[in-house]
Amino acid sequence: MQVFNIKPNENGEILYRNDRLKNFSNILVVVSDKESVAQHFRSLEEASDVQCPSRDLTLKNALDESKGLTESRTSICLFKDQSDFIEDITSSEVKLIDDL
Repeated sequence: MQVFNIKPNENGEILYRNDRLKNFSNILVVVSDKESVAQHFRSLEEASDVQCPSRDLTLKNALDESKGLTESRTSICLFKDQSDFIEDITSSEVKLIDDL
């Protein structure tokens, strides 16, 4: 979300309602004029009334140490009457796109 042209109050402070920032964890304020630019980065977690949704992304089950693991992405164009062979289909994820 971006908000432009917020005017500071009589004390030179920029005030913004926290309820519009519920889904955010950080805010970056950039102030500029014809001669200079300044920025301030702040974590919104400092405010106790801000609740940001989160989810646990840790690896639940350890990977098998006896296997080598790699990730690769390839695209193959197959025309009519052409075929392709997938070496190890049990450990592969394939997406078929019928037509572009």
